[in-house]
Amino acid sequence: MQVAKELKAEEGADDTGDDAADSDGVLSPTEIQLLLASANPGFERTLFETAYLTGAREGELLALRWTDLELPKEGSGKMVIRRSLSWARLKGEATRPRYFPPKTKAGRRTISIPALLVADLKRWNLRCPQSDEDLVFPTIEGKPVCRDWLLRVAFYPALSRARLRRVTFHTLRHSCASAMIAGGAPITEVQHRLGHANPAITLQVYSHFYKHTEGTTADEMANVILNSSGSFGKLEKSGHSVGTQADRAVVPSAVST
Repeated sequence: MQVAKELKAEEGADDTGDDAADSDGVLSPTEIQLLLASANPGFERTLFETAYLTGAREGELLALRWTDLELPKEGSGKMVIRRSLSWARLKGEATRPRYFPPKTKAGRRTISIPALLVADLKRWNLRCPQSDEDLVFPTIEGKPVCRDWLLRVAFYPALSRARLRRVTFHTLRHSCASAMIAGGAPITEVQHRLGHANPAITLQVYSHFYKHTEGTTADEMANVILNSSGSFGKLEKSGHSVGTQADRAVVPSAVST
């Protein structure tokens, strides 16, 4: 009964609940590589990479501010989850972006981010549109991104170019968790990264993936999908077309309402 209540609280965090996941609901590390290689450089690639390596919810990422990130000169960094973006329409009001704090104490959390992701976020910071709200992933006008735009114009086309099956953006969160579990990460580590209020929630959602395997970390996950420079060199050598730092940043040009 308590687990059900906490699951319901989790659902309110970004309007997308962590329903039970199975192998069809995740992308493998190889598929993540293909997705990132097919994503437009800049906004898309950095957002998708961040989603996979942190396990953060879509709404949490779209609400993220640069002041929520700790990006040191060397080594791993930190991301603090303080709020979530929602475009849900309230009765009698026009559709507009709103920010809400996490609905559970565990939802407000500090997540470690691997050094390779730190480097890519620094590169994105140099090209990110200026935002009055200091958003990490804003539109080209510096405004909050709408989920409909993200899926329709960015995420689904990238999946198509990568010749991957259509999944939801939430799949990146499930894929992060499944990769950690497959590597033998302790349930408490997975629970904290996802912001679950109780380890029972993590077990309920990801019971399909709990098997006896060797340990891994977010840094090792990053090493699997990124080369030493964080620019997908392995895929580049295999013939996949990927962007370079000189590529134009691709960001949404407008907010859908």
